[in-house]
Amino acid sequence: DYAARYMVKLHALALANGITRIYWYNYQNRANSIDYAEDHFRLRAYSAVSGDPGHSLPAYVAYITMLSHLKGCSIVQLRNPTPNVHVFEFAVIGTPERRILAWVDPAQTVTMPLTSLQPGLIAGRVQSTSDMYGRPIAVIRGQNITLDDRLVYLRF
Repeated sequence: DYAARYMVKLHALALANGITRIYWYNYQNRANSIDYAEDHFRLRAYSAVSGDPGHSLPAYVAYITMLSHLKGCSIVQLRNPTPNVHVFEFAVIGTPERRILAWVDPAQTVTMPLTSLQPGLIAGRVQSTSDMYGRPIAVIRGQNITLDDRLVYLRF
């Protein structure tokens, strides 16, 4: 999961700082050697079968999930409601919809009002919450959200 978290955080931080393109060293592992690190900078596993893209690794799933939430969006703002809570707000271009990507670093559990993520945000406006793999997660209780080191997407 480290590579998956790193990849999503890297993209969010890059977008918040005006970087619009990121290139990955390898899409698929080059080989299966346990001794040669260059074989393992990838999003998909190595396959010896020609034309086989290999199975998806966690970073690939996190990448596809990130695209499903943020493609067609522009960064609105990076907020830090507390020094260790990172909140990236995105606008869906051409609509009033918003997306938030949030996490806590270093790892700890923090409960705060939804309005700390975005002024005026109430639970009734949140359409969904999911983790970096697209799995629904229950992080909202009442008008509060509980965050930890998991990356959380909110759609509203």
